[in-house]
Amino acid sequence: MQAIVLAAGTGTRLLPLTSVSPKALLPIANKLLIDYALESIQRVGIKDILVMTGYMGSKIAKHLRTSGKRSSTRITCVNAGRYKEGPLYSLLAAERLVRGDFLLVPVDLILDHWILSHLLVNHTEKDSIDVTTSQSFRQTQRTVVLCYKGSGRDNSKILRLCPANTQNENWQKDSEVQPSASIGAVVCPSKLFEYLHFAAERGAQRVVDAMSEYIAKTGLGRCVAISSQHYWFDIDTMDDMLEANGYILRNGYVSNGKRSHFFPDSETLLVIRSGKRNYQVQPARIIGPTIIGEKCRIGENSIIGPCVSIQNRCAIGKHARISNTIILNGSTVDDSAKIDGAVVRGKETFRAEKPGRDVKNEQ
Repeated sequence: MQAIVLAAGTGTRLLPLTSVSPKALLPIANKLLIDYALESIQRVGIKDILVMTGYMGSKIAKHLRTSGKRSSTRITCVNAGRYKEGPLYSLLAAERLVRGDFLLVPVDLILDHWILSHLLVNHTEKDSIDVTTSQSFRQTQRTVVLCYKGSGRDNSKILRLCPANTQNENWQKDSEVQPSASIGAVVCPSKLFEYLHFAAERGAQRVVDAMSEYIAKTGLGRCVAISSQHYWFDIDTMDDMLEANGYILRNGYVSNGKRSHFFPDSETLLVIRSGKRNYQVQPARIIGPTIIGEKCRIGENSIIGPCVSIQNRCAIGKHARISNTIILNGSTVDDSAKIDGAVVRGKETFRAEKPGRDVKNEQ
């Protein structure tokens, strides 16, 4: 099976972060969103991945060229020329390269690879659209899936798909219909492209519109139920970034490679480096979980953490207090700065709309 990663969008809800970087290259716990998607897909054994690019696509392609040299997976960047017209057109650009059923994953979806494995194992009906769903509405959902109650022990037959912002009180009153939240990973048949063309002719912009019509016409759509114990996040806002960052750090889902050092413990005294000399006079305090990239400078008497991710070549001033924050490559934090619940880029601090919450025990 092939996989398609939708990475063409402009990420307007993450402005101004996406004014200089595509959403796919934003970090969570010092790993880029696109790397989360590719890693989950590779872990279920898929070796042929199409990455649909558009907005700042050259930056994504460059990252994939430099990061995937040792990978046995074939990753192909495909430019979606009409990506500004909606994700439907981004997917249509892959039509000539798709050979059969394919796994569709949005680039801004961070999820336990077990979810994809469970989805693929349960894809047993030819030409069916299989959608991963959960009864948990913890996150803002992409899609509401209406399915028939009692049509399967775990995997229910889909009645129709609806946009996440659709409100209908009759859903709860209808004894035959069970609403579920779509996680966003879907197995699609190649026949879906016919319906994508039909939907485009009517002015639709969303892939879900074509999927809903396909299911209505063929009756081939199933929910694959996912246990709430497996994590997943839709990264649409800075609040989403901070929530996912905290969860991944607290649960140890961190790639501790050469470019980052992970502090999982409750508190660590960090040796301040000055040239070739080390000194421990008034060292910085690191409160875990926190991850710090390479070539960073942490000022003495600073308190960093918990739930802080610092990328490479960052400078933190003296007496700074930083918690629940993501600091992007090459950023600078002034002396005595106090930052909580924010993303830092360069010398600018962008506050999230609401304080990030502790998600240590959430599912």
